[in-house]
Amino acid sequence: MYTRKCKVWCKAGQGMDDMIDKMRNAPIFYMIGQVRFSPVLKMADFVGAIQGDLRNRFPDFVEQQLQTFEFQFSPGGANPEIANTPTKRWHFKDAVSTSGYILSPDSLSFHTTTYNTSQDFMDHLLVGLKLVHE
Repeated sequence: MYTRKCKVWCKAGQGMDDMIDKMRNAPIFYMIGQVRFSPVLKMADFVGAIQGDLRNRFPDFVEQQLQTFEFQFSPGGANPEIANTPTKRWHFKDAVSTSGYILSPDSLSFHTTTYNTSQDFMDHLLVGLKLVHE
C-alpha cells in the first residue's frame, strides 16, 4: 500500500518538480501578461526607440487609434455621463504573428500562442518592461 501511494505521488510529482519545465501537451493555447503603470502622457515620444530595440524579433509594427468610453453613474438613477477619449496603442508582433507586445500609455502586455514555459514567458514580459522603463 505504501508503495502504491509513493508511485502515485512520484508520478504526479514528476510534472510538478519545477513549474518552469515545459509541459507536454500544455493546455495553454494563448497566454497574455500585462503590467499596468501610471499613464505616461508622452509615450508616443518613446515608441521609436522601443521599436528600434524590438525590431529584430518583432518586426511587424502597427499603431492603432482606439476610442475608450468611460461611464459615470450618479446616485439616484440619472442618466450616466459618457466620456469618449481617443488613445493610441502600439503593437509589435513577430514575423508570423504568434507573439508580440502591446504598448499603451498605461500598460504593456506580452501575448503569445507559442507558450513554452512560465519562466520563458516571464522573461519576455520583463524584457519589454525593461525597454519601456529605460
